[in-house]
Parts: sequence; structure tokens; C-alpha cells
Amino acid sequence: MNLKRLFLLILLCVLVYAGLTFYSDLRALRAVLKTYAWTTFVAALGLSLLNYALRFLKWQMYLGRLQIRGVPIGDSLLIFLSGFAFSVTPAKAGEVMKSALLANLHGVPVARSAPIVVADRLTDLLALILLVAGFGLAFPGGALPAALA
Repeated sequence: MNLKRLFLLILLCVLVYAGLTFYSDLRALRAVLKTYAWTTFVAALGLSLLNYALRFLKWQMYLGRLQIRGVPIGDSLLIFLSGFAFSVTPAKAGEVMKSALLANLHGVPVARSAPIVVADRLTDLLALILLVAGFGLAFPGGALPAALA
């Protein structure tokens, strides 16, 4: 099966699924959308965008710390974003693909840029621990998880 046919098949499946979803209970969907807190959605979208922007700045900082120069910012952004396609791999190990892309596109050895992925995972873990520790105290029964964190 060629790529065009595969794309059309996926598109057809998405359209059928969307059609069945809308057809099954359109009134309920309209009622929910009328009461939906769109401001919350926009705020969450903005916070997500800020999160990705800060993570990209961290990526750029790591490139600078390792003195990986000559990567145009547009390429760097695309390489950074490509890592999210591999974030479903165990321990997000597929994000090492960013190093492979840097090697392929800009001749940066994988061994030189792979530590960025490790450092990124470690700082994410540290942030998660700090969030659990800090916000765990705000909830009933949260003292134990905060202390464990």
C-alpha cells in the first residue's frame, strides 16, 4: 500500500469516527459545548504553549553548554519538536532520535548530543518530584507523598 492510499484510509477512518460521534448524540454534544469553559481551554492552551517554549529554551541552552554550534534555530526547533513523536517509547528513549537528526543534518556526533536527552529526562523528573512535594501538602493525605518525594 502506498503512502497516499494509507493517508486516505486514515482520513476516511477519522471522518467516519467523527461522523458517528456527532450523529450518536448531537444534542448532548451541543449542550456540553454551550456550558464548556472556553476560557479554561484557552488558558490551558496558553500554559501548554509556554511549557513547550520554555522546554525549547532549555534545549537551546543545552546545545550551547555542549558548544554545539551552527544549528539554525529553525532546524533546532524542528529537531526539538520531532522528539515528541517518540515520547511514547519506554522512558522516552526514542527521544534520542533528536541526536540522530542532529548527526544526520548537521554532523553532530550522537555521543556528543545524547547527554541532552538524559539531562532533559533528569530535569523533568526533578520538576515532577518538586511538584509532588510542593503541591502534595495542599491536599488532604498529601503529606506522605510529599515526604516521599
